[in-house]
Amino acid sequence: MSLRARVFAVPLPGRPAPWDRCAARVFYAAGPPTEEALNTGLLPPVADHGRRPVIVLMPGMNLPCSSYRWLAQHLVEAGFVVIAYDHVESPVPGFEGLGPGLNVDRLRPGAKAGSCSTILGPLFEALERLDRETLVGCIDTERVVLFGHSAGGTTALFSGGWYPQVRGVVTYAAHAGVSMSLGYPAGTVRAVEGQVPTLLMGGDADGVVQASSHRYGGQQGDATHLLQRTFREALSGEGHGLIVLRGGQHLGACHPYDSSLGRGFLEEPNVSQTDARGVLAQLTAAFAQRCTGGPDTLPQVLQDHAETLTHTEWS
Repeated sequence: MSLRARVFAVPLPGRPAPWDRCAARVFYAAGPPTEEALNTGLLPPVADHGRRPVIVLMPGMNLPCSSYRWLAQHLVEAGFVVIAYDHVESPVPGFEGLGPGLNVDRLRPGAKAGSCSTILGPLFEALERLDRETLVGCIDTERVVLFGHSAGGTTALFSGGWYPQVRGVVTYAAHAGVSMSLGYPAGTVRAVEGQVPTLLMGGDADGVVQASSHRYGGQQGDATHLLQRTFREALSGEGHGLIVLRGGQHLGACHPYDSSLGRGFLEEPNVSQTDARGVLAQLTAAFAQRCTGGPDTLPQVLQDHAETLTHTEWS
């Protein structure tokens, strides 16, 4: 098996140009080259691929989808089809960057309840087309898990429960604290409406979250305060988890990290995140398997990595 990807465009109806589409990639397990592939480079799926559940990788601000290829590799090996995308957006006037497709207006006080993602609905339609026309019979479009990093985690958290095909949400370095610039009082954690089983993960050395705490009126210098409040105040019911990785940094989820973008300058340089990424990948795959009816290996993964986790909590 080898990891291969195909690129496809996702039109975004209702969005103004030039932000009315995004470029996406579908990663899958490929078999050996065929004669046709020698000319096109498009390898077919492995012979016994079958329909596999989907994980959508939702990026942080100014983080290209290539930053998450390492995670796509692990998740494909774990039995998933993986979708990643690049989208240029303008979340605030005068600012453009790569982003997850976050509709900030949906998070303002009194906003109509619903998904805050501008991309997931059109992306799911594109997945149906891919399954019919490109990777025929390989994508289980009814079993989807969202993985969101940073702003992508916020988008996933406040969007997952609004789509029937989404069975679970995994976030890293994200929380439900809402910015005072949106009109909220300091320290507000917004309840998540329309929930699915959710695994919140973060690192106790997250310099970006620490440096951003003033936006929310949170505790200065605490990388996990809002993460823990999100678990206890924003989520309800059962099936949710909270995990803090020892030494985990905000940009540790990205490899390679393009230092010309994003806010990596806020974190300690030259601190290896290899081990943290390995644990993050295993926990993501195990929770996604639990949510999509696969083998429940999560208890064993937690036991294997207990020494690298500074906090775990379950509902």
